[in-house]
Amino acid sequence: SDAATWKIESIASAAPTPMYPATNLLYKLQPSFFTNNNANSSASSANVLVNGAIPINTTSGAIEIKNNSSIGWTFDAEQGVKLHSIRIATSYTDTGRSRITVAKICIKTVQSGDEWLTLENSAASGNIAKSNLGVFSDNTGALLADGVTALLIDFGPSQQNNFVYYSEVEAATVAEGPLMAKLSATCPES
Repeated sequence: SDAATWKIESIASAAPTPMYPATNLLYKLQPSFFTNNNANSSASSANVLVNGAIPINTTSGAIEIKNNSSIGWTFDAEQGVKLHSIRIATSYTDTGRSRITVAKICIKTVQSGDEWLTLENSAASGNIAKSNLGVFSDNTGALLADGVTALLIDFGPSQQNNFVYYSEVEAATVAEGPLMAKLSATCPES
């Protein structure tokens, strides 16, 4: 969507509430690949990014992302998923390695097959505080994309001081209506 933009703010004293696991497409989903400084890294080493915790002002619970790094996840290849927004958090003990910098966000869709598509306006470079939270979403509340089968975040060549401590990556989907209505509709009458 061309109405999508980043909003990046410092996290001052209290950690933001992580996304509810049922709406976070990435919650505890092991990355399908992770390259750190153009070298393949163990995808499981990046699991800290999807554990549902957003620490602040510390490197504990964060991973060092170097220049020229990227990370990706794969979803249902037949139907894909709805992608509403992306949140990225950083955490460090001072302001030297905490700026959120993203070169681009790419997706594959059911329609695009194996071709990566770059989301418009997905490059970001934000605040310099000990901890930061960036949200990439459509200004009108619309989906970023539908039928998404893979998501890639390219951190690019310009991480602050050559590497930044990233603590969480979340990707929100949109619920298909009220959960309670769905649950009660499947219960037998007494």
